[in-house]
Amino acid sequence: MAYVQPNSIVQLFKGINLDNRYMHTIYFANESAQNSWFSSKVTYTYQQISYTRYTRNSIKLKADTTDIMDCTYLRFKNDRSVDKWFYAFINNVEYVNENTCLITYEIDVMQTWFIQNGTILPCYIERQHVNDDTFGVNLEAEPVGSDVYDFTEIEVADVESDFSTYDVVLCTTAEPQDNEMIRDGIVCGATYDYFPVPASPSTSFTQLKNRILQTLGSWDKQQQSANIVDMFMFPYRFCNLGQNDATYHVVHDGRFDNYTPKNNKLHAYPYSSLYITTNDGDTGMYKWEYFEGDIVHSDTGAQFELNATLTGGGYIEMHPRAYNGVLNNFDAKLVMQNFPKCSWYYDAYQAWIASGGQYKAQYEMNMVQRKGALAIAQAGLNGVSTVAQNGLSIASSQQAKHPNSITPISKTVDSAVAGVNAMINIEQTALNYTEARDKIAFEFKDARYEPNILLGAQVPNISVGKKFLGFKFYKMHIRDDEAKRIDDFFSVYGYAINKVETPNITGRQYWNFIKTRNAEINGNIPSSSKAAIGRIFDGGIFFWRNGDNVGNFRQSVSQGSINNPIV
Repeated sequence: MAYVQPNSIVQLFKGINLDNRYMHTIYFANESAQNSWFSSKVTYTYQQISYTRYTRNSIKLKADTTDIMDCTYLRFKNDRSVDKWFYAFINNVEYVNENTCLITYEIDVMQTWFIQNGTILPCYIERQHVNDDTFGVNLEAEPVGSDVYDFTEIEVADVESDFSTYDVVLCTTAEPQDNEMIRDGIVCGATYDYFPVPASPSTSFTQLKNRILQTLGSWDKQQQSANIVDMFMFPYRFCNLGQNDATYHVVHDGRFDNYTPKNNKLHAYPYSSLYITTNDGDTGMYKWEYFEGDIVHSDTGAQFELNATLTGGGYIEMHPRAYNGVLNNFDAKLVMQNFPKCSWYYDAYQAWIASGGQYKAQYEMNMVQRKGALAIAQAGLNGVSTVAQNGLSIASSQQAKHPNSITPISKTVDSAVAGVNAMINIEQTALNYTEARDKIAFEFKDARYEPNILLGAQVPNISVGKKFLGFKFYKMHIRDDEAKRIDDFFSVYGYAINKVETPNITGRQYWNFIKTRNAEINGNIPSSSKAAIGRIFDGGIFFWRNGDNVGNFRQSVSQGSINNPIV
């Protein structure tokens, strides 16, 4: 057997923060960069060592055990291995004698095989750092979250002024003009008039009342009046300015309350969203990421379109534009329709006159007078005729037959009684006429003193009275402390991916994390080492750019939280 001259090299390292748990490894672009960095970190070098088999996992060195006890890493190469370095974790340093020690090691398959020769094929990725953190791109659900939210109001131009001033809208039966027959695409047979609500209730309301009465017409002048069908309050902006629509731009400033996230996923749901309320019962929650474009970092912001109509007592709807893939997303609209209803009154006497009550009563009076006169005359003629005819007839006939009898006298008395009854009927008829006439006269007096007629249902809306009604926009986001906690998690572990693609082990300034499922490794690597590397990726591993800072997540802290930016 030929003698083999010992010519292997073994180098020991202190301070290399790698271990056989494989939570961390150091990334090198190539083998040359790897060799250069480790060469700069060598603590002890031993040459002319007997051939070292990497599968034996132990090596004897002529060294003082005390000197190398705190070494954590080694590498070796044999002259027959074509200048290949084998990297290993030192598991134990055992004392043999004063000048000899036995080192037990375990090959680091990541530095020995993967960094030098391996690649990872497309596979299922559970999570990793992404190189495209554009807002709205990464929306996979995460295992971390919070159910505590803060609301920060967003000032939106024109919204406050659009709902600060109101008109009284009068819907009447007056015949509308041709150009008013169709309002907002809806056929309408009524006429709408607008009257500004006075800012001061002193004398201005008298002017408002007079304008309304002028619009309705004057009963005193016997003009044809218009009846009120409805009366309600509606924002001035959408009444007499002739504008029934508006566009609002909701700009996101990229912050929470006092914290600016470093990972854009925090601006997406469920960590952040847009909350809108009408302050009148209708609310909506909108996801920033569903709007077209990068809303968080744009001056244009999310766009909403408002449409208003007076038809039906007032109706306003606002919907998002370019939201969730729909240009005008009416399914996501907010609605205002509970505008204050106003009651109104009519003068009962003038209303009675205007409705023809005066002429009806006069007609009834004339008819009573005519019927009464005819009834009295007819009753009088009938009574006199009856008394006379009965008296003459009975007296003459009975006297001829019984000259000495009392019967003629009795019959005459009966006829007289009948005549008296007829006269009583005359008096009763006259009395009935008088009663009917007085009754009609009292109708005039009753109508004049009848209380005013209150019409319309008074339906208030305190939100209008207190100037609350309107669209209010809020950033709905988790609290700053929760945002920082989750932001740190994303900076350390990246985002959830949950899809098949080529894993990304580069692209971040300090480290890249990757966790796969059933990873496939390619390269000139022993099969056992390939399997081991695959299991390492499936368990999750950090690739560090600077070997001196392996495991040091605090190296990149800024504004109190961890930062690992894309390079």
